[in-house]
Amino acid sequence: MKQNIQQQRAHHALTTIRKWKQSDQYSGKRLQSYASGLPAMILTNGLGQALAFCLTKKEPEYKALYRLLENWLLTERQIFETNAPKNLIDAVTQSDMQTYQTAQTEALLYLDWVKKLVKGLIKTEKTED
Repeated sequence: MKQNIQQQRAHHALTTIRKWKQSDQYSGKRLQSYASGLPAMILTNGLGQALAFCLTKKEPEYKALYRLLENWLLTERQIFETNAPKNLIDAVTQSDMQTYQTAQTEALLYLDWVKKLVKGLIKTEKTED
């Protein structure tokens, strides 16, 4: 049975977030905060700027969100041409405007699932008591 794009987004995000939940390397509070803030950052500054911001941060949660988007946009959705660079920041900075806008829209739609699933599945320090 073929899944629609919303189901594909949800399934991909859910699979990764369940792995994050089992790992002790991420702070639930930071994951929730960063996953909630990233879409606004993309809308305000653009996808490329938001990705660059994630790459400059030392927190593993930012790196995890970057890798999650990279996997979704480059591997799963294949937004960029087949000969595109193997990392997302290069693909974004070397793409044409139409591809960039498509990637940005897809990132926002995908992050909507990520934000909801992180909030629902990953406990924060306050809720762990």
